[in-house]
Amino acid sequence: MKLKIYSIILFAFTLSCIQFNACKPNCDSSNPPKGQTRNFSPLDKSILFPYKDFDTIKFIKNNTDTILFFGGQIVTGYNQSLDQDLSCAHADQLQFMQLTFSNTTYGKIGLYESTLSQANDYGTQYSITFKDNTYGSVDADIVASYSDTTHISISGISYKHVYKFNGNTNTNNLFYVPSLGIIKIIYKNDTYERVP
Repeated sequence: MKLKIYSIILFAFTLSCIQFNACKPNCDSSNPPKGQTRNFSPLDKSILFPYKDFDTIKFIKNNTDTILFFGGQIVTGYNQSLDQDLSCAHADQLQFMQLTFSNTTYGKIGLYESTLSQANDYGTQYSITFKDNTYGSVDADIVASYSDTTHISISGISYKHVYKFNGNTNTNNLFYVPSLGIIKIIYKNDTYERVP
């Protein structure tokens, strides 16, 4: 009799486990269900990425050496960002865009733009890397709409609406004009200034 009672209890327990798991949504974290897709606005693409595939940018280092950085192809794609709701995590598809300029002696300059998750109301972030330093991340709207009246003069050319990206240290800074791109990099004891 005891064996029969244990069998009934075991059967009921097994049945309830099967039923519970059948009603549970499939929320495997390695393959989360698709959420929403967020693409860049055309304004974000044109203002914050003034460069084209395979562009070359030229700098003068410390007022002596001319250095060329050769651009690759702009890479676009999507990152997954998990946004938790009541049933399970949904993976939002967030667009990113990146471009790398290289010089065999002086390293790489990387530009990276990405959309943000729902919690940030689908904004856009922008960051730039040079050697071992990251300048940013900065809200792309701030960079695009920056209207400081301070002018920077480089090689006799005056630039306005210059946005200053702060680096990892107080001595590392990068100056950027959305319609032109990078105009000046201060990295440790070196200064790289744009050559038009």
